[in-house]
Amino acid sequence: MLKQPQGVKLLTNISVVRLVKGEKKFEIACYPNTVAAWRQGVEMPLNEVLQLTRIYQSVEKGEVAKKKDLKEAFGKTNEDDIILEILKNGEIQKGEKERKVQLDSLNKDVMILLTQKLIHKETKKPISMKMAEKLIKDLKYNIVTSKTAKQQSLLILKLLKKHPEIPIERMPMVISVDITKDLEDEVLNLIKDQIKNQSIKESSETRIKYEFIIDPSAFHELQTLADKVKEKMFLEIVSVNQEMD
Repeated sequence: MLKQPQGVKLLTNISVVRLVKGEKKFEIACYPNTVAAWRQGVEMPLNEVLQLTRIYQSVEKGEVAKKKDLKEAFGKTNEDDIILEILKNGEIQKGEKERKVQLDSLNKDVMILLTQKLIHKETKKPISMKMAEKLIKDLKYNIVTSKTAKQQSLLILKLLKKHPEIPIERMPMVISVDITKDLEDEVLNLIKDQIKNQSIKESSETRIKYEFIIDPSAFHELQTLADKVKEKMFLEIVSVNQEMD
């Protein structure tokens, strides 16, 4: 059997790994933040991953799995083998403390992304972490662990568009657009509501080159048109301080 380290207070500050086989669930008690590392190939003894070398029906209730149930579900009763199968394939059940740590970390990541994408309308300077935190509260958005920080930052940006009274806006981007003159009106009409400034850099009989300061949301529409018309239109990002959507 796998050996359990001595002097450890059992079943406190644990991470439960659960595997459902048939209609029954089987659980093992592990140390927090060790299972993912072990699965990624970090070399560590199993007794540094497992709090107890027991298989439970419910770790929380202290109900140990029955030999008969193990045999029916796994086709064997060797607990070392079954523990390894649960450890490899089971779902990590996060405890309250782990969930809070994860949520706090995710919340911080979302706020960092917002500081990279948003500016104050009056100062035109990037918003601070405190302003990002206040924005999330003002928009009544709740950070969730089921979505990535990037996904949630983009959701917050969409919500922000519905609240023009909030003195925060997307950080503009500067792009160069080289087009044939027959496309000029189409391009200008396509992004007219997102243009903050524009200037002509070059012009010939057949082509014209603009430099636009635009809301980043307009870039996707321009890229779609450029992909469609090929050599008739060339896009270049001149300056941008946030990752593109």
